[in-house]
Amino acid sequence: MDRQRPRSKKGVGTRRHAEWSRGYYCAVAVLLRETGCASSEVRSLFEQGGGVEHADPEDVELFREHGLLPKHGQNQRQP
Repeated sequence: MDRQRPRSKKGVGTRRHAEWSRGYYCAVAVLLRETGCASSEVRSLFEQGGGVEHADPEDVELFREHGLLPKHGQNQRQP
């Protein structure tokens, strides 16, 4: 009997990436909360994340408070 591979659902890879990215930035935010400052280790991990577009809004705000992202209304490039 000839079996066909199941078709992948459109967007599954994108959704997995978004979930992974959200979890990654959640972990960076936990470390930031524990250390209380944007240490060189926190900055390095933050910069390696690839973009906060899928991060929790609370985490994004925490990153702004600690200078990892520009404050609302500032025209600066995001890392």
